[in-house]
Order: sequence, then C-alpha cells, then structure tokens
Amino acid sequence: MLAAIMKIPPSQLFSDIEIPTTALATLDDFAARRAQGEPIQLILGEWEFFGRRFYMEKGVFIPRPETEGLVELVLTRLQDKAELCGLEVGVGSGAICVSLLCESPKLTMFGTDISARALALTRKNAELNGVADRLELIAQEKITDNTFDFILSNPPYLLSSEMDSLPREVQFDPPEALDGGADGLDIIRQIAETARVLLTNNGFVAMEIHENMAEPTVKIFADGGFTAETFSDIFGKDRYIFAERR
Repeated sequence: MLAAIMKIPPSQLFSDIEIPTTALATLDDFAARRAQGEPIQLILGEWEFFGRRFYMEKGVFIPRPETEGLVELVLTRLQDKAELCGLEVGVGSGAICVSLLCESPKLTMFGTDISARALALTRKNAELNGVADRLELIAQEKITDNTFDFILSNPPYLLSSEMDSLPREVQFDPPEALDGGADGLDIIRQIAETARVLLTNNGFVAMEIHENMAEPTVKIFADGGFTAETFSDIFGKDRYIFAERR
C-alpha cells in the first residue's frame, strides 16, 4: 500500500528513502480500511491481472488469481486461429476479455453484464490497455442478435447456502456476481442453453466453476449436446470446464 501511495516499486521501500508525512497519513487511512476487511484492490483502486493493470471499483467483482487459469485455457484453444469472435457473459471489471484481446491481436469480442457499472469499468480497462476498438459491450438481452466462435464466463457459482459464511473480503463483491442459486448452477444452465443458440459450428464454451460441482456441470453441457471436460486450477481443484459443440 505504501509503495502504491508513493508511486514507487515496493523494492524501493527497502532503500534509504524519506517517507513524507502525507504518505504516512494516507497509509494510516488505508490500513484502517484494510483492517475492516476491505480488499486491497478497492483501497488502491487498481490491481494487476495477467501481467496488466486494471482499474477496480466498489460494486464490481474483483478478479481472483485462479481466474488467470481460465484465460490461459482459452488462449491454448485460440492458437493459430485468426479473426475469431468471442462473447464473455458477465464481464465484471473486464479482466478476462481485455486480457484475451491483449494476447490475441486478431481477436474481437463482445461482452455483457447485468451491471451498468461493470460495463463502464470494462470500457475504461479496455481503453487503458489499448483494445477498446476490438471490444463491443452490449445489453444482455441483445446478445441473440449475434453468433460467436466461443463463449466464456466466470459466472456466479456459489450455492445460496454459502453466501452467509463468506470471508469479509468476499462480502465486498456484489452478491449477484457470487450467488448461483440453490445448487450454484442457475446461471451455468442459462449459459449452456444460450450456447446452443449462439455458438457457431465447432464452437466452445469455457467457464470457471465451483470446485465441488464439476460432475453436475459436465452433465449440464453433455445433456445439451456438448463434449465437456474439466481442468484443475493452481491449487489442484476442479475449477474450469471446457465444452465443445458436437
């Protein structure tokens, strides 16, 4: 936090530098907020994801480190494929779609979210990272006007029964970005149904999922005519699903 306040690399704090009293006063304020459980991403107003800087705002879901694995999974499927068009359902801060656009210069993407604040923040982050010209943000109810080569999402997948026992930090995220219904699969079912309509032939779906719900998630896609498999995150937990249209 102090390094961010002083706009210097953290390593520079270990050298013999003078810390202004104004910086210490701001640090006291930041530390008090942190002690109340406020995530450091919101305190600083920005964070790094997949090696790039992103603005963060209260009321918009904060991307987690394991979500970088979803980006990596999609990138492996995009290699040597030119001029594809993808859709992200629930863009949040835009960390996923913006990262993919940065890594894939020929890619174009659409993004949706039920939150106007999230769409605005995604636009800011796309502009910050120089990919706004290849990202179109649209109202969720209008996505039926397009077809896509792939659909990806980090949807709400927590069980409603888990919401009351969340860590303090997670409680700063908007509940609609977390609560996936009684079994955590409400939005995933909707995405699977949407994918049947909006995907091109040989298209795919990639999603982050609940670590304990891999089997029923695979079944949802298998029942919808997809060949699906799961992949582990950096902690060895079933965290991602990749489903190809048969």
